[in-house]
Amino acid sequence: MPGASLLVLYASQTGNAQDVAERIGREAQRRYYAVRVLPADAYLPRVAQLPGEPALVFVASTTGQGDQPSNMRQLWKFLLRKSLPPGSLGGIRAAVFGLGDSGYPKYNVVSKKLYRRLEALGAAMLLPLGLGDDQHRSGYEAALDPWLELLWPALRACFPLPPGASEPALGDTSAELEAAAAAAAADAAAGASRDGATTAGSAAHWEALAAARQFDVQQQQHGGGQQQQQQQQPASSRAAAGPATTDGPRGGGGGGGYGPYRPYWSRLASNRRITAPTHFQDVRLLEFDLGCSGISYQPGDVLALVPQQPAAAVDALLARCGWDPQAWVLRQCVREEAEAERLAHFSSPEGRDELYEYNQREGRTVLEVLGDFKSAQPPLEWLLQAAPRLQPRLFSIASSLAAHPARAQLAVAIVEWATPFRRRRRGGEVLVPVWAERGALRLPPTPATPLIMVGPGTGVAPFRAFLQERAAAAAAAAAASAGEAPFPAPSMLFFGCRSQAGDFYFREEWEAMQAAGVLAPPPAGLLTAFSRDGPRKVYVQQRIREHAAEVWRLLQQQPHGAWVYVAGSADKMPAQVAQAFEEVAAQQGGMAPADAAALLRRMELSGRYQVEAWS
Repeated sequence: MPGASLLVLYASQTGNAQDVAERIGREAQRRYYAVRVLPADAYLPRVAQLPGEPALVFVASTTGQGDQPSNMRQLWKFLLRKSLPPGSLGGIRAAVFGLGDSGYPKYNVVSKKLYRRLEALGAAMLLPLGLGDDQHRSGYEAALDPWLELLWPALRACFPLPPGASEPALGDTSAELEAAAAAAAADAAAGASRDGATTAGSAAHWEALAAARQFDVQQQQHGGGQQQQQQQQPASSRAAAGPATTDGPRGGGGGGGYGPYRPYWSRLASNRRITAPTHFQDVRLLEFDLGCSGISYQPGDVLALVPQQPAAAVDALLARCGWDPQAWVLRQCVREEAEAERLAHFSSPEGRDELYEYNQREGRTVLEVLGDFKSAQPPLEWLLQAAPRLQPRLFSIASSLAAHPARAQLAVAIVEWATPFRRRRRGGEVLVPVWAERGALRLPPTPATPLIMVGPGTGVAPFRAFLQERAAAAAAAAAASAGEAPFPAPSMLFFGCRSQAGDFYFREEWEAMQAAGVLAPPPAGLLTAFSRDGPRKVYVQQRIREHAAEVWRLLQQQPHGAWVYVAGSADKMPAQVAQAFEEVAAQQGGMAPADAAALLRRMELSGRYQVEAWS
């Protein structure tokens, strides 16, 4: 008994906003809404129908320096048209939930702008803007759960239940599962083909199978020598790989037409450890051969790599649930009362912290969760809808095409750790289907602009690309003119790590660039902070304060003041570095603290202060 129509649009760059939108779609189905879940730009061909939509929920993430995700940009341009009258969306009830990271200066700016724009076009906003924060210990779900508890009553006040229907109990998914089971059983009985699969459950199943098959085709076309190895793996492992996202093509300067649906199968040309053999952390410089792919990138861009589930884990999951890798089986979900009670507690507001401890902190896989809840037999098509897709891993490219043609280098930490309950975890193992995407950082338009780069740990990777690009450009200019090169403005690099002997990445390269004049001469060009080498810990923000006079001189240099770049962990570092620059402005420029903070904000807005941080 379908009820009111509900349109759910999402703007997602890494997949989180898509996960949220799909969750809203599933919960809306349980509440008898006729729901559609789409990437924002996929709605553009029907945008003339937007004023007639009764209800809209928009989930939008913020990327880079306050940018819109690539699958929202065209719709956003349309919404910003000055020709749209103020009341053009007056018939819509709308809600917006944003995903962002408060470690960035422009926290959730996309969702804030979207909320204001929908209001300006006359949409009746059902509830205040929801703001999910990756910095929260429970992630964006800490804000999402209470926001959804307000969304459903607000929608119901505008759109009553269909006749004879009743609101599902909180946390009750039985009606949804029964509907999915009935639909799948009907499809199976009728021998439904992919073209005839129109139910919600069967559509999800066929979508996943088609995506996996398409991924296999691309691997066979581009994998070369990897094809034979792929054929030797179990069919279940190949199907599990799947594309990293279903957002559709991502934006960026990748070139070659490659993306999530059509990655380029790159050969790993080299794999070199760049930390000392005795250092506790294993960090590698990986070089990928881009061959004749036509993939191009600019300094500051990222390379997307598709992860793979181990074949043994996929086969164990299939065996645990009794699934045929070529079909699906429907079972009752949880049979034991005690297990059902525990799951109900996890899904309640009171159990949210325990769920975080159980799931996120422990990093449990689907197979491990099913091992704890032994009576659970979830239907496969439900799992395909509810379990998040494998997302690509995005790494800042640590090389310049000008210095390394047809190659892309990454500085990657091989992560191994113990969870709070001492369960071992290991990361960093990936396949090499790749594509390039536009990153958050961009060089100034002229090499006459000095750079101030702050990159602790592997955050230094994009700055290696920056400096290689400038050195290569200067060398090319020198060769072309057969005389003195118009060398780029000398720059400053603040690098931090634990110890000089253990993890001073690319030390010889930095020293060579300093000797060549790409980095400013000592003592200002290469500033290091080795946090564990002395009697007290030293970090990059302290080095910024110690060299305040030179930093301020470069910032104020005419006609091209320095641009500032910060890259690394999103935990505390970006905010502490920003505070250090504000103190430099206050001390050297004689500014009040509020004026120094305002200066930094103006630099952010003009692109002179750029941040790339990750959790």
